Amino acid sequence: LFRRGIRHMSPCPQGGLGGGCQRKVNQKSNEGKRRFHGVTKSNLAQVIRATAKRRWLENRCVTIINGFSFGVQIRGIIGVCLTLAALSLSAAEKIRIHIISGSKEYKSEQSLKAFVPWLETNYHMTCTVSWGQDGVKKLQGLEHIKQADVLFVFARRMKLDEGQMKLIRAHWESGKAVVGVRTASHAFQATDNELFDRKVMGGNYQGHFGIEPVKVLNVAKDHPVLRDVGAIPTSNRLYKAGPLTPTATLLQEGDIGKGRKHAVTWVNTWKGGRTFYTSLGVPADFVDTDFKRLLVNAIFWTAKWKVPNTK
Repeated sequence: LFRRGIRHMSPCPQGGLGGGCQRKVNQKSNEGKRRFHGVTKSNLAQVIRATAKRRWLENRCVTIINGFSFGVQIRGIIGVCLTLAALSLSAAEKIRIHIISGSKEYKSEQSLKAFVPWLETNYHMTCTVSWGQDGVKKLQGLEHIKQADVLFVFARRMKLDEGQMKLIRAHWESGKAVVGVRTASHAFQATDNELFDRKVMGGNYQGHFGIEPVKVLNVAKDHPVLRDVGAIPTSNRLYKAGPLTPTATLLQEGDIGKGRKHAVTWVNTWKGGRTFYTSLGVPADFVDTDFKRLLVNAIFWTAKWKVPNTK
């Protein structure tokens, strides 16, 4: 049908096709002024490419439609084309994050219910969340992980069935980004933790100390994940970390004195994807500007977007 419509379009004296002569060229003059709220300058090129693709699709659809003479057909096809174009642009210009929350001891749900709206308001990101608690056997909404660019895990000792674990494993096994917070080092059953903690994130969880203030020290100061991240004075209960995997890069250490210093934040690569982990993440950390900045940087970096400067 599309081919027949194109074949019957006649040349236009103004250089267009068929009914396309009636379109005003100056409608495009303001296209460059379109605003993209929340898009940082460093990532604007990606949005511009997505916009150009959408406009090409819209114009192509209108050109094809002009070859038809039936109003009902025209309205229907326009609707389909514009819907597809809008969906394409919306997906292309935002980082899609799926969050697994389920750490009762460290109040992950309370922290993340404040963090997610802040994240979506201030950065070009969109989040879906599976809420749970320690030991939960089934999570709601986990199917959204299939569309996610970044998997964000803040959970503790969940006992998910094999079907749900397959969805989760498929994300990191396909080389997609992972951000792990605090209890993510032991988020699942023992067998999966062995893989997730030791290999995917490159860590080595060994328990934790008591409730004592932790002095956080930036080690790899030039790494993009630490860009504009200052002191984080809010954390306590230092996690014990054994030797990291050789592929991991240490970013921060935690010190509670008397020679008790351990890795608290690092990045790794797995199956071509980037991963980030921090053992920080007590409720007070999520109120701290520098800790939130650390997580924002981690999301951008693991998603392979350029980490923006502080707003």
